[in-house]
Amino acid sequence: MDVPGTSAFDKGRSAVTPGLARQLNDLGKRLESRPTFRVHIVGNGDEGRSDAANRLLAQDRAMSVRDYLLARGADITRLTTEGKAGSRVLELRVEK
Repeated sequence: MDVPGTSAFDKGRSAVTPGLARQLNDLGKRLESRPTFRVHIVGNGDEGRSDAANRLLAQDRAMSVRDYLLARGADITRLTTEGKAGSRVLELRVEK
């Protein structure tokens, strides 16, 4: 599932927005019903930031998504994260 960065996070921020929260809640329900599935979370950066700042932001965003899912009962062993500074899309890859 790809989520455009502009709808997933406010510019320069890593807090989960209400729109993203709805999608993550749906993903959490899917994970509950499919105990073998794993999710790889790839955080994104913003336009107009340095590469270094975008790397940090992308990592923070991936961790925010992971923490959101963990707070709702997801198993940490089923979640991996990655920050991709050049990406403009939050990627949530569900893998069997």
